[in-house]
Amino acid sequence: MVGPGASLARLALALALAAALLLGLLVQASAHANYVRSDPSPNSQLAAAPSEVRVWFSEPVDPAQSRLEVYDARRERVTTAAALDPTDQAAFVLRLPALPPGPYTVAWTTLSKADGDQAKGFFAFQVGAAVPSGPAMTQGPLPADDLQVSLALTPSLVGVNALRVQVRDAGGAAPAGIQRVLLRLRPPPPDLGQSELGAQPDGDSFAIPALVLGLPGPWDAEVRVRRADQPDTSIHFALALGSGPAASAPPAPGAGGQPSPAASPPAPTAAAPAAPSPTPPTGGSTPGTTARPPTVNAAAPAATAAQPAAPAPPTSTRGRLRSLTGSQLVRSVAIALVLLAVVLYWLWQRSRRR
Repeated sequence: MVGPGASLARLALALALAAALLLGLLVQASAHANYVRSDPSPNSQLAAAPSEVRVWFSEPVDPAQSRLEVYDARRERVTTAAALDPTDQAAFVLRLPALPPGPYTVAWTTLSKADGDQAKGFFAFQVGAAVPSGPAMTQGPLPADDLQVSLALTPSLVGVNALRVQVRDAGGAAPAGIQRVLLRLRPPPPDLGQSELGAQPDGDSFAIPALVLGLPGPWDAEVRVRRADQPDTSIHFALALGSGPAASAPPAPGAGGQPSPAASPPAPTAAAPAAPSPTPPTGGSTPGTTARPPTVNAAAPAATAAQPAAPAPPTSTRGRLRSLTGSQLVRSVAIALVLLAVVLYWLWQRSRRR
């Protein structure tokens, strides 16, 4: 007959093994080669064109399945011949030709050497003087749960823009307890991934004073408002970005000019109104508010063709556990199991002494 002490010991061992398995799954699940930093850095404004782009990732990448691509303001590839840094297996280097003034978008795709998971994203930088300022494109205020959110983009042309987000409660006052305001950007298709930026408090609103948007066409901008002890509030804006002077300038000699398979024509200067369309719920979660109001850009030239609107990314799960990602949840469960195993082992040792 097995005594209670032996049963406790076996249970403790089983829990420790389960915790080790969960931690192993956590390590595997988190094995993505994500963007860490770059030179040039995102949204940088450079007086002289760089001779190369260097991007560091969070872990070693598979060089055969990972790449960097640089696009100019007309979505033509400048160059794609990137290579691993011989001194760092988690860094990519891309030599550049002589770049004329204008905005440039760096799209990166990685395949992790650890587990073969793929990740992608983009960032942009500006060479030379920024596009002159112009009238702002303003959307909102639009309802987002119990808030009203407005977004203004100036001059809403390809190049350096100033972005401002204003958040108000139902009474028109600035709500208390806002911890941060995030902006998630997706450029026109084909899919280059997503870029996430934090807007900084600026008076009674939140701002990104120098945001380089390097591609013309319809952008999807998701604004996420995080407040203390409340679920995130999310709302989407459709931004029609005009081509502007930077996109119409002729390429410099030797600057490449290889067209992309799906080059983006300039976006229309006015988008037709669309009724608010909530994102379908997934997994039983309550969707955030999605709205695509008219976009008016007085500074952008008229366009001759419209591009299909970029699909809005699904709204993340709402609820009190919003701050826990899948890997964080696995880590929490594993730690709890380890602590429980230690307690049971201590109880078993105590029972043996008796």
